[in-house]
Amino acid sequence: MFFIAENLKRGQNIGVLEKSFDPARIAQFIVSSVEGTLTLMKVKQDIRIYEENTELLLQTLKVLTQKG
Repeated sequence: MFFIAENLKRGQNIGVLEKSFDPARIAQFIVSSVEGTLTLMKVKQDIRIYEENTELLLQTLKVLTQKG
């Protein structure tokens, strides 16, 4: 999670990512989303869960690059 947060902070520093977001919280959200998706996919034995949730996570994270 630390690696993700550090890269998000770098993105903020170079102006690629919105500065109002907390990199540590976003990193935690990313890890939680991925881990939850993998668990749910295994329980349901349905690859579509991974595909759909990954796409939704990427769409959600695009908000980080949008300027106010």
